[in-house]
Amino acid sequence: MKALVRLIAWSAGVMVLGVALLAALFWSQRTVWPAFPQSSEKKPQVVAVVERDFAWRTADHVPVTIFIKQKKGVTIDPNSLAVEGDFEIVGNPEIYMRDTRSGDTYYRIRLVLQSFVIAPRLTLAANMAYTVDGDPDPKLITLPAIEIHTSPTWDGRQPRQDGPMTVVQGWHPWTTALMLLVGLAGAVASFLAYRKVARLAQAAAAAPLTGRALARRDFEQVWQTILDGRDTQADYKQIERIIRRLYHIETRVTWEIPLEIGEGHPHLKQILGIHQLCDRVLYKGAELNAAEKAEIRKLWDEMTVVKKSVPVADSK
Repeated sequence: MKALVRLIAWSAGVMVLGVALLAALFWSQRTVWPAFPQSSEKKPQVVAVVERDFAWRTADHVPVTIFIKQKKGVTIDPNSLAVEGDFEIVGNPEIYMRDTRSGDTYYRIRLVLQSFVIAPRLTLAANMAYTVDGDPDPKLITLPAIEIHTSPTWDGRQPRQDGPMTVVQGWHPWTTALMLLVGLAGAVASFLAYRKVARLAQAAAAAPLTGRALARRDFEQVWQTILDGRDTQADYKQIERIIRRLYHIETRVTWEIPLEIGEGHPHLKQILGIHQLCDRVLYKGAELNAAEKAEIRKLWDEMTVVKKSVPVADSK
């Protein structure tokens, strides 16, 4: 059992880790920062990334990501971003800032650009203001120029180049393998858990019933007949037989029961109450009404449905 628990815990851990890795890999906000060139100047370093520089159409939304490295002692103003050229900014830029232990600050600015200029080539020029500690005068930094080409199929540049014929797999083999591993771990854990539960169920079904469980089973069978309205004297005789077998008073008549099990027995009231109602059917030929039948059920539940164990005479 302990080995199964450890296996299930290990499999669950693998699945949680796999889901976390997949979420990290495919999280839309995940940022892959570029390598900024080494420089001793205070001026911020800027890298601009565009999805592609070809096959854009007029009025397309062109996503552009600008990465800025702000060195210690320098403060840039992202809100001062000004765009020139053929493009205009659509909506508000998305700005993300990350501080480092060295004192440098990294900015990621996501822009959506749009142009209504009809031309085979479109250019973007932009600049931003920054200040250096100790110098109140703002300075301008020019962002790298972005140039894209518009063409239905070919932008006219020579030589004409074919696209890469090999499939660029990237992370797909790893993510596929990870998903297969997670699925396999879950399948193995589920199968082993199912087998364990099935064995426990078989063992429980094969185990002999205790005296109280046997009495409950037999009573429910008789009670179902009474509920269906098909009760006869034999059913009430069976109820008395079940109780007598449970408390080992098979040879005692009703008035002898207190002498056999003792006046202080916790179920004496219920035993006598059920016997008195059944005796009316067996010896007086009476028919019990619904309330009297419900009383039998109530007394039975008081005897058998308990929160703590109640002493019962030892099996003979």
